[in-house]
Amino acid sequence: MKKTLLFVSLSALMLSSCVSYNHSNRISDIPENALGQADKLVVDVTVDLNKQVKARSNKHASAKDAKNEAYFLAINDNNCHVVVDPIYTVQTTKTLFGSKSMAEIIGFAGYYKNARPESEAEQVAFDRSLDNTKKMMDKGIDTSAVKAFLMIKGDADDSVDDAGAEGKKSKSSGAGGKLMGIFKK
Repeated sequence: MKKTLLFVSLSALMLSSCVSYNHSNRISDIPENALGQADKLVVDVTVDLNKQVKARSNKHASAKDAKNEAYFLAINDNNCHVVVDPIYTVQTTKTLFGSKSMAEIIGFAGYYKNARPESEAEQVAFDRSLDNTKKMMDKGIDTSAVKAFLMIKGDADDSVDDAGAEGKKSKSSGAGGKLMGIFKK
């Protein structure tokens, strides 16, 4: 009788499961296009803060697969392009024969708009910076502060000194140097 009770107790212990939870932070990576393309695209994302999206995956062998299914279901079921500010809750059940994971996602609906080539977006940003610097100079603001800021960021070009005159070095990299080099006094 004692052997049977011991055998049943050990069997029950081995067949019992262990549940663990894993909560993620708010990170959403968009992978690079592995196929390659002539020009990368840039889009703006419109966030609908009034539309909260939720989804729950089925059980999967890995937590990553469960999270991927939850993300897909959130986009598919809510008819949006991207889940903005996603928060995942992953429940993993461990048994004698492996583990199964289920994921839940919650976030906001995001929609892509204004698709354009990356080079066009960079040109718009450069033109905006150029206009802002011109406005600063027209108002008599010392643009050496702009150069100091760019040097802190590591984008400054040493070919222009604080007064806007060309220096002795002729390096032409960095957006800051291109901006500063245009405005010679």
